[in-house]
Amino acid sequence: MRRIRWFSLIALFFLLCSQSLVMAAMIPISQDQSVVISSNKDKIEALQNVTTPYIQSNLSPDGKSMMLLFTNPMGPQLVFLNTQDGSTIPVSVGGEFPPNPLTTPVWLNPDTLGFISSIGDAPVLVTINRTSGKGAIQKVGLPGYPLSMAPNGSRLLLVAQTKGSTSSSLADEVAYEPLSNPLVSPFDQVVHKTFQAATPTKWGESKDITTLQFAAPSLMLLSLDLANGQITPLYALPEGSGLTGISWTPTGTKLAISRKTIPELGRTGNYLSDKATQDTLGQLPPDKNPFFQNDTIDLVDFNANSIRPNALKAVDGNGDGFAGNLSWSTDGQTLLVKMAVPSHLAGRQYPSYFFSQSSYHRYYTADGKLLSSFESEETNTSLFSYPNFVAPDEVITLAKRGTNHALFYHNKATGEFRKLPIPDGAVTNFVANERTRQIVFTFSSFLQVPEVFRINWDGSGLTQLTFNNNKLVDLSKVRVDPVDFTLANGQKRNGYIIQAANAEFPPKNVPLVLWQDGGPFGDAYVNIFGTSVEYPFNLLPQFGMALLFVPFSGRDGFGAAFQNALYDNHNFGQLDIDEGAEVMRQALSRGYTSQTKTGITGCSYGGYFTSQSISRYPDLYAAANTQCTLLDFNNEWEFGFTPLVSYIMGSTPTSDPNEYIKDSPFYNAYRIKTPLLIFDATKNFLPYQLAVNFHDQVAANGTATNMLLFDQEGHGLSSPHSELMAGQAQVAWFQQYLGIS
Repeated sequence: MRRIRWFSLIALFFLLCSQSLVMAAMIPISQDQSVVISSNKDKIEALQNVTTPYIQSNLSPDGKSMMLLFTNPMGPQLVFLNTQDGSTIPVSVGGEFPPNPLTTPVWLNPDTLGFISSIGDAPVLVTINRTSGKGAIQKVGLPGYPLSMAPNGSRLLLVAQTKGSTSSSLADEVAYEPLSNPLVSPFDQVVHKTFQAATPTKWGESKDITTLQFAAPSLMLLSLDLANGQITPLYALPEGSGLTGISWTPTGTKLAISRKTIPELGRTGNYLSDKATQDTLGQLPPDKNPFFQNDTIDLVDFNANSIRPNALKAVDGNGDGFAGNLSWSTDGQTLLVKMAVPSHLAGRQYPSYFFSQSSYHRYYTADGKLLSSFESEETNTSLFSYPNFVAPDEVITLAKRGTNHALFYHNKATGEFRKLPIPDGAVTNFVANERTRQIVFTFSSFLQVPEVFRINWDGSGLTQLTFNNNKLVDLSKVRVDPVDFTLANGQKRNGYIIQAANAEFPPKNVPLVLWQDGGPFGDAYVNIFGTSVEYPFNLLPQFGMALLFVPFSGRDGFGAAFQNALYDNHNFGQLDIDEGAEVMRQALSRGYTSQTKTGITGCSYGGYFTSQSISRYPDLYAAANTQCTLLDFNNEWEFGFTPLVSYIMGSTPTSDPNEYIKDSPFYNAYRIKTPLLIFDATKNFLPYQLAVNFHDQVAANGTATNMLLFDQEGHGLSSPHSELMAGQAQVAWFQQYLGIS
């Protein structure tokens, strides 16, 4: 099961989405704030009434049960799913929704799932019976913050405060003392690595994979034996240590921990001298780069009383780093390590270890000896590739390939490698069981509402297990046709046109909206079901318009050269924007649409793409909707995600101010002539005040514009009420300015 291990206390999902939540309100931007709202409120509300499944546990030892979370606008439901017949049993603890887990739920025995949580300020062990769905709570004394529980519930990995000097990392030379509050994570230094709209926080989910968290000073890792209460100090963590991956053997007797140490990493008001910034600008040679030099994997064998900090060091290899994804074979004899190939960008002297351009797998013995390596073009994406041992020699990898999230089988003993026969679309998570040789996974696509499925390892027996969205099937139905475009440089850009189910192909003079995703790297740009304003694949086609879905340079899943092209030299802000314009012009020349019927939309980086496109090509698009958009790279470099901005820009505002101005829509708003609808929010980490001023300048141009500012929303909308309001406004805006009656 793919878990994102950044170990932070997450609020319960129902605090975001329950009916008791105060609905987000829109804040007026000007006196003339009339908003054209679609008359199709009921239809949009029905389209957005999606039940989404999230995997919360591994399969039970017999492979017949697992915990699932279902979310929809009415709130969450936690259940045990029978993976053979699809039946469910509701889960409750004392008649209420279970408290949020601090550790991944694991099977304590064949019938009981358990995890560490908290009630008030007290740590507790929550146990839930899969037959009844009923849970119990037991108080536990913890000397530190819980990071991870062994798969069989035998041990806990904790972090506590060191006492005195930490000159040596060995636990027998460093004393520790309990944290003053064992429920507050000491991993509090946060660095973001991408611009992507956040999804609503879910019960049991940890933070985005592209968020790195680093430790406060003077911390030590401990192991707690839950059977006898014995505490085993492991080793002290250097200040700034970031745990990037944790993996236990199934019996809990061995442990592997991947970590990095990043000195002098700023959190607010960043500096050019920060190591992360120097790395992403390509100014740090590998022998002086802490992202590489301090990239290590620690190995612990409890049965052998062996504690080996820095057992594996990236610097002892071929120049590649550890990606943080670790997985033990089911017999505990082999450790799989995902390797990260650093980005080698044109125009930079040294590689960047903060970002990678591709990945592959290494296999090590339990004591750290390299056995072999494996790489495939189908699973070597830089970020979205999650390999997991499912047997002593067999590995299942969830990876982004093109616009799909697919599952791949590899037998390291025989060399067999194949893609499992799942339709095009997005597998969002999976679990596997060695006894049944089955995989259970969550999946959706443009043509498939989100549900849970099962398939055998040999590729047979694909079966749908849940049917929560049957009412949506007909309402959201679309036709999806592949399209390809040849750019002036000879390169191909492939994608889809998504239309109403009864539309013809090729389309003839229809309203056509170009969509772009956030990111721009990571798991962005995927064939998934979507009826939100951020992902309107199954929304906009129901209201008289087609959607053009084409990934451009910079996206993950198409190879290193495709991904790096946007960040090479000073390509950012132009290359993918120009590709989008070229594709839209070809759509015009083919008669798919006409000049008065071209639209563009996106959120986060997609919002940047939209805003930059209409300022760079003021006469190409007839209507635009930009959401939670990045507008000012000067501001973002100085006060925001400085390493990311340095990476994508390849320079700084002080060294190349004109490039920053050219690539920032904020400074080019005076050129915009496209009718523009703006969505933003008061809790967005990108300053919404910039979007307000952006709106005001567009209005001063004499261009039709409107802005919906959502109170208490963040980077992307989470409240169903906000999504409904935004959906009505988005549909109405495009209908009005693309000539849809």
